[in-house]
Parts: sequence; C-alpha cells; structure tokens
Amino acid sequence: MFGQPAIYMKTNIAGRIEFKRNLAVAQLGSKDALDEREFVRRLVDYALRVSTPRALRSAASAQKDSKHKQALLDAANRCEHEATREAALSARKIAAAYAAYAAYAAYAAYAAAYADAYRARRDECITLLRLLLA
Repeated sequence: MFGQPAIYMKTNIAGRIEFKRNLAVAQLGSKDALDEREFVRRLVDYALRVSTPRALRSAASAQKDSKHKQALLDAANRCEHEATREAALSARKIAAAYAAYAAYAAYAAYAAAYADAYRARRDECITLLRLLLA
C-alpha cells in the first residue's frame, strides 16, 4: 500500500523516504475525495493489521527463548485480528519486555567475554611473574 514494511524502513533510509513521499502524495491526492479522519483511520488500521504484526514476527524469529517467541507471535496475531488500541498497547508492552530481555542478554554476554579476557590476561601476567621470579 505505502511501500516497504516498517521493519525494513528502520534500516533503509531510501525506503523511509519512499514511504513518506507516497504518504504525502496520498494525503495531497485525497484532499477533497477522502476526509482526514477516514484517512488516518485507514492508515492506523494498516499499521496495526500489517506493519506491526510483521515487525513482531520478525522479532519472534530472532528470539531463542520459546516463551518470549510465543508471546511475540500471540501479540502479532492479536494485532492482526483485532486492530484495537488495547492490542497495540499490549504488543508494545510485550515488545518492550523482549527488548529489555535482549539488552540484558547482550550485556551478560559482554560481561562474560570481558571476564574471560580479564582472566586470560591475569593468567598471562601471573605466568610471566613466576618466570621472572624463578
């Protein structure tokens, strides 16, 4: 309808530009043919039924924890079928929890790698000191 899906536009500037241009043309072209409320309603409906479920499913496909994966898929299905404010708020809450979990997992991996590197460097220093003192 308006070009690339939302998940693609986050990483593609050209896609974002094309989407915004198409949206502007649609708004200008519908000045007298479609009232603004109806246009916004249709745009929100499209976002809730198409774009949001795609983004949630994309996030679910990258998720390793089956509980989080299923929660994201359930939120995608709810948005797709209901397209209500409550479904969108619920999806936002679930996505935020997933993002927090992913950030925590990334931080834990970083801390573990840093600890391993520190331990290896410490062991090298101890070995060097033992050789020097022997």
